[in-house]
Amino acid sequence: MRRQLWLVLSSCWLILYGCSPGEPESGGFALPPLPQKEIGAAARNLLEDARAAAVATPDDPDVLAAYAMRLQAYGYLEEADTIYQHLRDTDSDPRWPRFHGLILLDRGEGDAAMAAFRAADTAGTEVVIQVYQARAMAAGGDRDGALALLRRVTDEHPERVDALLEAGSLAMSSGEPAASADFYARALELAPGLKPAHYGLAQALRAQALMDEAAAQMEAFESATLESYTAADDPRREIGALVVSDSRHVDRAKRALASGDYERARSELEQARALNPDNLSTLTNLIAVYGRLRQPEQAEDAYRAALAINAEYYQAHFNYGVVMAYLGRPRDAERAFRSATGADPSRPEPYVEYGRLLDAAGQGPLAAEQFRTALDLNPDNVSARFLLGRRLALSGEYEQAIWHLEKATASEDPGVPAMLRVLAGVHGQAGDVAGARQTLETARDRAQELGQTELADQIERDLARLPAG
Repeated sequence: MRRQLWLVLSSCWLILYGCSPGEPESGGFALPPLPQKEIGAAARNLLEDARAAAVATPDDPDVLAAYAMRLQAYGYLEEADTIYQHLRDTDSDPRWPRFHGLILLDRGEGDAAMAAFRAADTAGTEVVIQVYQARAMAAGGDRDGALALLRRVTDEHPERVDALLEAGSLAMSSGEPAASADFYARALELAPGLKPAHYGLAQALRAQALMDEAAAQMEAFESATLESYTAADDPRREIGALVVSDSRHVDRAKRALASGDYERARSELEQARALNPDNLSTLTNLIAVYGRLRQPEQAEDAYRAALAINAEYYQAHFNYGVVMAYLGRPRDAERAFRSATGADPSRPEPYVEYGRLLDAAGQGPLAAEQFRTALDLNPDNVSARFLLGRRLALSGEYEQAIWHLEKATASEDPGVPAMLRVLAGVHGQAGDVAGARQTLETARDRAQELGQTELADQIERDLARLPAG
């Protein structure tokens, strides 16, 4: 019995002390412990496996690096860099100063990152390292030098989308919107539908007072599908590949949303969140889905989680505002829309939605003010134009209302038949029966073209009710 007890105690001693965090495990090197930050269960299991492998074979650089890179992938920079430092001291592979440079850059230590990247590419021939050197120069305050380096890179390697994006951003912040627009346009030629390029190009065009072109780019941004771009030789690609992928669940959620299956979308997005809790896109989609399912507490949880990652994330504020408005919580919606306009003052949508709130609350003049602000930002915003026209009609300002409604209905929006029906009503209120009839006939024909048969039947009944003549 005593022998059995001793075996149990000795086993516990080995567990508690034989490989404790911070104890030297090989050559005096203390392997960093696994951090306790909350992450998904699947991710933690992989981190634990990577650490166990490093404990088992501490003299294998690739095994140590596998643990370091997983730590870096999940944002444990200090722990990862401890391993990279050990690897730099014991192994000459240029990957270690390269990954060290990424960590320094993430910490905002531009000059130190620059030195690390130079050590990673002593020959100065790796294009991706030159792009990172430009980022380090900018982080260290040398924006002119960074832009000059990127100009050289994009001239010598015009296919480098990563360099073009970086150059576009730097040129814009350096007060060169025309150059910025050129860089972003070239990036879009190489990577059509790239959201950051559309957005950057819109801002560069807006800075040149090219409002129509800027509005077109913002529309392209809204419908673009390529969220980001990472070059094939970018070291972050290798690190990012170690993050447990949530894309499969997100893709399934998108298909479920398209078919109106919100419960399935919720399930898929929650699984994606469990794998990668810091994915802002997943969280903002969850806000919207929880709203559709009338689950305000869960929507708020996803909203707060998004803000904890980035308090200025526009889409989280906007989605939460729409959800709160949908759930009948106007004060929460107002706060969220105001936060959205603060996060991105160039976006008209929060003003449109806040105007809807004010209109529903009977505050017509204030609502009209919000719609006008949205139109100042984007004169082609169909929703703002239509809502302003309808608001003016309710105030008896028929001439202005008709002008705005006619502009709104000149678009290719699928909602045009319903908007034309409203325009016909305004003609009728203004005493123009012939104009009302003509507009309704146009509305009916458009509804039939778009397959909106129920609406076409309603419009036909409206026509039957009009006075003869």
